Amino acid sequence: MRLLLKRFDFILRHFLSLFTRDGRERPRTSDPRLSRNAILVTLMFAPGLVGAQDLQFISTDGDLFSYEKNRHGAVLTAIDPSENPLVKQPIVSGIPLGDVIYLGRSCDAFSDRLGDGTWRATAAGFVVVFRARRVVFPGQVIDVSSGDRCGI
Repeated sequence: MRLLLKRFDFILRHFLSLFTRDGRERPRTSDPRLSRNAILVTLMFAPGLVGAQDLQFISTDGDLFSYEKNRHGAVLTAIDPSENPLVKQPIVSGIPLGDVIYLGRSCDAFSDRLGDGTWRATAAGFVVVFRARRVVFPGQVIDVSSGDRCGI
């Protein structure tokens, strides 16, 4: 533990030296241990906070989807609605957990279960249309890097 603190102290001093013009130590206006501890706590918990901010979308049917962007567009995967604290009531899901909807940059959509389809951004959210089903995401904006092709 002591070695870890020494290593952290070295890294912290180097990091702080980057913010001075000539590399000299700044005059200390507060207890350096307080600053070091604050930065240490921030560095320890920041990765967890960033990981907890996964983007999710919820459809009008109550289906919850995780979001992943890739070079072809976006991938929406149906996940358990109880994983989102904003979903309070039990919802009868229309799309089975684990089902995947692929949204292409050219406004095309695909699902193993629902087949080929299209998607479109609207002023009120975005909608994915398949032959047998429509999945509507009201009040939500999705980034698929399609330019204005799939826009309003």
